[in-house]
Formats: sequence, structure tokens, C-alpha cells
Amino acid sequence: MTARQVALLALTLAACGGRKESAPAAPPPPPMAKPQPVTLKLRNHRVAPIWVALPNPCADLPARLETKAGVQVPVDAVTTSCADAAAGTCPPRTCPGPRVLRLDGDGEVVVRWDGQVAPPRTLAKAAGGCPTACVDRGGPPPATDYWLRATAWSTCVGDDCGCAAAKPGEACPQPGGLTGPPDLKAATPIDIPSALAVTIMFE
Repeated sequence: MTARQVALLALTLAACGGRKESAPAAPPPPPMAKPQPVTLKLRNHRVAPIWVALPNPCADLPARLETKAGVQVPVDAVTTSCADAAAGTCPPRTCPGPRVLRLDGDGEVVVRWDGQVAPPRTLAKAAGGCPTACVDRGGPPPATDYWLRATAWSTCVGDDCGCAAAKPGEACPQPGGLTGPPDLKAATPIDIPSALAVTIMFE
């Protein structure tokens, strides 16, 4: 190829852009479905007070959310994020310790759950000192039937048993007078996202 031909080829490439166009950016992920808040009423139908366990350290839902097959769905709101764990940083958890709600005999408490769950995601890269899996704040659980299962103690002995809380956000630290696992269980089915209000009754 002569120098003239090379020059003409260079001019032609320049006129056409000279460089290969970059691939178009990937489309953004679809928007997350909007969670459906649920009003949950905890009712103590017994004469004596009970102490309801809060099984989700970082969330204010005083019950476990389970599938019909009995698999627990994580709902905690504050955990180490996947991005932080993959980068090798492990921020301290800010969840409080075990907490309870004290319900007097024939008493009740009404809780507003935001309807969000935290789906587990496996890390592509495990970081030293961090778990190999983490939980990110997610959206609503898949639409289907679930169970809400709550547990409570019927007996508490000690000076720290008198704490009363109006809502989970003001729950008391678990008293030392509560020994052994909770001896009371109560549950209610819940259809997500159709259910707007449910009641868990301790008989």
C-alpha cells in the first residue's frame, strides 16, 4: 500500500468516527415493588402478664415471618452490607441485644410493620473477619401465604420484670428473670400483600 493510499484510508476512518462505538449501558434494574405495611396486634388473653420475645434484633416486628414450609424469612433492617463486606470492611452491628414486650393480663399492643424483608445474598468474595453471606435491606417478600409466629414467657422472677413498653421501638432489655426458652407460642396466617391487619392471640 502506497503512502497516498494509507493517507486516504486514515481520512476515511476519521470520517466514520475512527473508533468502534462502545456498547450501550445496561438498562437499570426494574423498580422494587412497594411493600405493603401491616398492622399487627399482639393480644394477651390470659389473666397474668406475659413477656413477648422480639426475635429480630434489628427490626421491630415481634414475631418470626415464616413460609408455609416453616422456613424463616429474615426481616432485620440493619446488617453488614454486601458492599462493605466485599471491600473488607466490617462496620459494627448496631442492633440492640435481646428485647421483650411486657403485656399485662387482658392487654394488647399494636405494632406497625413496614412490610419489608431482607433477602439473603451470597458474597462473590469473602472478606477476612466477615461472613460469607450477608443481608441487604430488601423490599416486600414474594406474594404468597405466610405465618407470623410469636413466643413469650409466662413467668418472670426478679426486680427487672416490671418494665412495660408501648411499642417494640421502646422494648425492654430481656430481664434476667426470664429463664429457659419461651413457654408460650401463638401464630396467625398472613396473606402478603393482601393482609392489612392481623392479630396474634396468646391464650
